[in-house]
Amino acid sequence: MPLIRRAKRPAEPPPERLADLEFLALVKASLEAYVPGVTRGAELRGNSLISPQGWAVAVVPPRHGGGRHYDLAALPDVSVQPEVPHFLDCVAAMAGEERRAADNWVQTAGVCLLELLDRRERFAGHTGPDHERGVRRSSTG
Repeated sequence: MPLIRRAKRPAEPPPERLADLEFLALVKASLEAYVPGVTRGAELRGNSLISPQGWAVAVVPPRHGGGRHYDLAALPDVSVQPEVPHFLDCVAAMAGEERRAADNWVQTAGVCLLELLDRRERFAGHTGPDHERGVRRSSTG
């Protein structure tokens, strides 16, 4: 029995919410504005922004929040199979400002993705798992 139950995605997004690919187009534009060239060759497909360099950002079924709430998964390396490492974060568009929400995601969780791709501490500092601010891999044991 899986521990995580997948929520069924409604056939159509609520009227106040952008379609997944429309929101990801805003994320793509924001990533490109933040780091020119990072999205070169990236494609919008299904519910994902997929880069030919092997990273992706996907809109996942909502776990909480209202109509303008977007749950996103960042996948630094989709070639690692079968358990693709990823991290989840969310963002909400207040007062219909989806562009600002996409910018906010890029400037927070997005920079974590960028640092995982770049690894030169241009976007974020590095700490080990034993540091109080470090991140440990969760075990599913």
